[in-house]
Amino acid sequence: MSENLFLNEYIVLSSSTSHEGGYATVFKVKHKQLGYVRAIRVLKETILSENDIKYQKFLEECKLLLRLGNGGHPNIVRISQPRLLMNQALVEMEYIFGRDLNDYLQDKNGFISSDEILKFVYDTGSALSYCHFDIYKFCLDKDDDELWEDDDEGNAVIDSSTEERLVKKYKVIHNDIHSKNIIRKYDGSFVLLDFGLAIQNNTLVKSSTKKGGVDEYKAPEKWEDDGIITEQTDVYSFGILMYEVLTGRVPFVLDNKNSFSQQAILQKQHADEKPPAIELLRKKAFEKNNSAKEWKKDYPDWLEEMIFKCLEKKPEDRFRNGKELFEFIKSKSNKSESQYTFVEDSQKIINELISEKEAEINTLKNTINDLEKGIENKEEIKPLIDKLYFTEIDLSDKKEKIKSLEKSVIKLQSELEYSKKTDTTFEFSDLKKEISNLEKEKNNLTKKIKEFENGNPVKKSFPYATLIGGVAIGAVSLLFINKMFPEKKEAIDNATDSAVVAVDSAAETLDSVAEIKTREAAIEAAIEATKAVNGSITLYTVKGEPFTYTGEMENSRANGKGKAIYKNGSSYEGDFVENFIHGNGKYIFKDGSYFEGSISIGEDELLNGTGTYYDEVTKKTTKGTFKDSKFIQ
Repeated sequence: MSENLFLNEYIVLSSSTSHEGGYATVFKVKHKQLGYVRAIRVLKETILSENDIKYQKFLEECKLLLRLGNGGHPNIVRISQPRLLMNQALVEMEYIFGRDLNDYLQDKNGFISSDEILKFVYDTGSALSYCHFDIYKFCLDKDDDELWEDDDEGNAVIDSSTEERLVKKYKVIHNDIHSKNIIRKYDGSFVLLDFGLAIQNNTLVKSSTKKGGVDEYKAPEKWEDDGIITEQTDVYSFGILMYEVLTGRVPFVLDNKNSFSQQAILQKQHADEKPPAIELLRKKAFEKNNSAKEWKKDYPDWLEEMIFKCLEKKPEDRFRNGKELFEFIKSKSNKSESQYTFVEDSQKIINELISEKEAEINTLKNTINDLEKGIENKEEIKPLIDKLYFTEIDLSDKKEKIKSLEKSVIKLQSELEYSKKTDTTFEFSDLKKEISNLEKEKNNLTKKIKEFENGNPVKKSFPYATLIGGVAIGAVSLLFINKMFPEKKEAIDNATDSAVVAVDSAAETLDSVAEIKTREAAIEAAIEATKAVNGSITLYTVKGEPFTYTGEMENSRANGKGKAIYKNGSSYEGDFVENFIHGNGKYIFKDGSYFEGSISIGEDELLNGTGTYYDEVTKKTTKGTFKDSKFIQ
């Protein structure tokens, strides 16, 4: 490379070999006269003429990047006109002040904040949507693309079939998405670069000596045939990238890139194995950076849902393209801030309730002290001391419940959003929990009433406010649900009003057994009103796939008799254990065939069981056994 070329136009600030197998050198330069800073990418090979095949491939890559620049997308690198000077091929590019994602993650010891992750997901998802779909809007040629119909403003009128044809022509498949090809800019935004292996109009733009992408990011189908390059292979690589950002590492690690046995293991992992649990790895990365702090999940559930959909083994089970993926991101990320704000508001209400409970404990302590001073026989106040002990335990339990509530609020809102898209209703498992809690409170009250009716030596001194904590918690929880599920407002309002009436009633007449009975009746009313809210709920398989469930539940999971409708079009009605099909039931396949009998579908999602199989194609019914989803007579 001639230094005079650079010195005549630029001041060289630094240089580095690009990650293309030593194919090119990238110089950071400053223009002598105009003062702007750019990157100049220079091929190392000598170019004999403009007809040289190496130069023609270089031009094809540059043309692709120039077309990508038509829309001025802020998250895609931009270049200027390529040139051939003194037998050297070069192109002036936008210089991005920042670090590549791989180095940035290493600097952060594998852990970046959830806010930055959401920013990253949005930026890169937007870039991929532009490449896979929106780019056509900025590349149109009315004559070449046969766009003859104009609207009133002189624009081409594009119907759905024409749009499909144009997207197919102009879409760009990156084909090399990984953390070295993402730059984090100084302002915190992210930019996608290096389109040296990209595909446009079914043509590979390959100017470097690289192969078909980085192994740790390759989709399962590309391991079998490197020539398979689709939007879904980009989506899979994007899923690996999102997993890496969230956990600090890729799901399947290649320790020795030159080892054929290691590559064979990696290929099998991509083809068959489920990635390690995301939350556990993120927790580990957090603790590595924050040894003195307690881990608390800091990202929304929909991120995992998105990642695992991107990483489906079968291409048809992933997002169809970057456009569909980005639409999902937008539908979720716009709600994240309001979700967390809602949790903060809820926490304020709960904190007030805790303060009231702590005040009750202090009142109890003061009452005990007063009684100890005035009563010689301390056995008379023993029941009161016992009440204090159990009230303190109750407060501790409530605080633990609050911790889990913060997570459940976000999860429930996410489930609600999914339900709106699939036009289903919910049978809210948390309402069932409230029913159970209120039932227990009712039983406790009945027991206390009997104690008072049988006589209690300290009943006039004991502040019955301690007894209303459980119903107060129930009332607050119902208020949360009211806010989260406005379509159930009337039923929930009735339950909430009944619970509030119960609390007020008990507070006004602390020493009256009759009023406690009134409160018991109010609890019964709250239970009945709460039971009015029912329907179907969305649950998730072990692989994160949603399914619609109606039936018996325990611990927020399908347990007992129920019916499920799955994403693939199949359904099941029968026994469930912890969201798994297990017991007697009927499984209906998407083609209408069904298997009825003793059925089990576990974590491997393979059907096993003994019973009767009806084949919709042959219209025959046969008794036999399913083994790993294969029927044996």
